[in-house]
Amino acid sequence: MKQTFEEFWHTYARMHAHPSTRRMHALATASALTLVVVGIATRHVLLVAAAPIVDFAIAQVSHRVFERNKTRPWRAPVRHARAELRLFRQTLASEAPRLRQHLGVHFRGRFRGRTTTRRARMDASTEVERHAQPNTSKGFTGGG
Repeated sequence: MKQTFEEFWHTYARMHAHPSTRRMHALATASALTLVVVGIATRHVLLVAAAPIVDFAIAQVSHRVFERNKTRPWRAPVRHARAELRLFRQTLASEAPRLRQHLGVHFRGRFRGRTTTRRARMDASTEVERHAQPNTSKGFTGGG
């Protein structure tokens, strides 16, 4: 019986449970994507050809060191690539807050590639105005 992607994903996620494995996989995927983009941009076929090899090498090192298991991505390459991209997206999303804190970058809201709503823009402008105006009042003065 053929396995659905979600069933495959469940197994894949268990094999990538260690946070360092996930980070190494993110590095491997980012490296492979970079090699593909640079290879296409410079018309250097060897860079494109090296992308899956680099990805596989980095990923397998993480499996051997952190998970102590082996994967076989060539058995279902399309599913494996799809799962790897999902893992990449999830890892970046989970590491982003820690990275922003490390870099000293703080955001009030969450940006997900969508335009902000009118309410969110109003809340943001009110927040800016409140911090921009000095508080000179000592309380309620009773004036009208």
